Amino acid sequence: MASSASAENLFEPNQVSLAISVDAVLQFLDDHGFFYQAVPEIGELVEELYRTKRSRSEDARVEYFRPALRQDPRLSRILDHFAEVPFRIPWGTIPEVFYIWNRKTDPTADTGFVGYMLSPGSLYVCADGSHRLDIDGELVGTRVLRVADHLLENVPKIGVDLKEGGV
Repeated sequence: MASSASAENLFEPNQVSLAISVDAVLQFLDDHGFFYQAVPEIGELVEELYRTKRSRSEDARVEYFRPALRQDPRLSRILDHFAEVPFRIPWGTIPEVFYIWNRKTDPTADTGFVGYMLSPGSLYVCADGSHRLDIDGELVGTRVLRVADHLLENVPKIGVDLKEGGV
């Protein structure tokens, strides 16, 4: 792991540690396979889309969230680095199922990322380094695999609690 802080200090309940700088965020993402950040405005925007029944409309696109994402320099660096990918719907919650970044069956996986815009109260678990595993799962969309829990038994789990929403 090339990230500058020790593993036990990298993960806070509502954000990746601020010890991970703007310059180190892409290496962190490559090392761990995920990045998360509380962004209350994102939570408000997700709630607004659901409240106004626009969560599956043309309004629910990355452009809708971009100004809020750009307020965080680390998220801005991630957005600048990767090509645009289709945006489906904002997630109100994360189901109790693991999804991993699909490097195995998608040769372009290093050129994009999956981003979840999350409502307030979102709780989820990240499987640290799972994007590097050579395991099978159910292909969901074009970028992620749904993976059975038992295949990730030996992978460190990181709990995330976005009380106000975020990404």
